[in-house]
Amino acid sequence: MKNGVFRKKKALLLCGAVLLAAGLSGCTDTAKENQLAYKTVGINARDAGDFAGAADAFNRALEQSIGIIGPDEIDLCYYKADALYRAGDTEGAMNVYEALLAYDNSLSEAYFLRGNLYLDQGDATDAIADYHEAVEHDDKDLELYIAICENLTNTGHAEEGQEFLTQATTIAGDQASDHALRGRAYTLLGNYLEADKELQEAVAAGDTDALLYRGQLLMKNGDSDGATALYESYLEKKGENAEAYNALGCMAMQCGDYASALSYFEQALANAEQTGVNPQEILRNRILAYEYNGQFAQAKIAMEEYAATYTLDADMQKEYLFLQTR
Repeated sequence: MKNGVFRKKKALLLCGAVLLAAGLSGCTDTAKENQLAYKTVGINARDAGDFAGAADAFNRALEQSIGIIGPDEIDLCYYKADALYRAGDTEGAMNVYEALLAYDNSLSEAYFLRGNLYLDQGDATDAIADYHEAVEHDDKDLELYIAICENLTNTGHAEEGQEFLTQATTIAGDQASDHALRGRAYTLLGNYLEADKELQEAVAAGDTDALLYRGQLLMKNGDSDGATALYESYLEKKGENAEAYNALGCMAMQCGDYASALSYFEQALANAEQTGVNPQEILRNRILAYEYNGQFAQAKIAMEEYAATYTLDADMQKEYLFLQTR
C-alpha cells in the first residue's frame, strides 16, 4: 500500500469568511501577535498528533485577520488544510483549497495540493487536471514536476507522470540546482546518459544534493561502489546526522534497495536520539521500508510501536489497516 502523495512545503486553508474580509484595513499589532500565538499553538498541537486541535488553532489564527489577506494568512490556510486532512477531514481540506482558488486562481501550490487530495481519493482525472494548472502557474519549478511524477507513479499512473518529467527536462536554467533537478528528471525517465551529463555538471558546481542523485543513478546502473563513494561524500558534506541518513534511506527506497534503506533509517534513528531530533518521520519511513521489503511482521510491530507514541494521521491509519490484513 503506497500512501504519502503529499509534497509538503507548507500546510493550507483560507476560510470563506476570512476571504470576504479582504477589503478591510490591516490587522492591528495586537491581532498579529494573537495570530502568531495561535499559529504556534496549532503547530505544537499538530506535532503532538492533535490534528483536530491544530485545525481549530489555525482557524483561530485566521480569525485575527480582519483586513487585507496577505502571505501570513495564505500560509495559515495551508497549515489548516493540512491539519484537516491529517485529522481525516478530506472534505474540509478540499473546501479550503477551493476557497483559496476562488480567492486567487493563480495559486500553483493550491492546485497541486488539491490535486493530491483528488489522487488520494482515486480521482486521477481531476488530479491530473489540477497538476496541469499547477505547472501552468509555476512553470519553472522543477521540483514541482518531479513531485507530480512521483505522486502519479506511486498511485499507478506512471505514464501520465512521465509526461510531466518530459516537460521538466525542457526547462532552461544554468544554476547548479537546475542541473541537479534536470538530472534527477532524466534519471526517473530512464535516460541515464543525459542524466549523468546534468548531474556531473551539478556536482562540479558544488550541488550537494546532486551527489545523492548521481549515487542513485550509479546504483541503477549497477555501480554500487561508485554510488557508495558518492553517498559517503554526501555524508561528509551534510554531516552524519539524522536528516542525511534519512535522505539516503529514502533514496535507497526509490532504488528498490530496501535492506540498505532499513540500515540507513536505523542510523538516522540513532543520530536522532543523540541530537534530540524528532524521529517521527524516520519511524514512518522505516515502517514503509519493512513493508516494501516483504517484512510484514516487522512492519506491523514497528507500526504498533509508532501508534503507541504518536497519533495516527489519515495516511498512517490507512497504512495500519493495510498491515493488519497481511
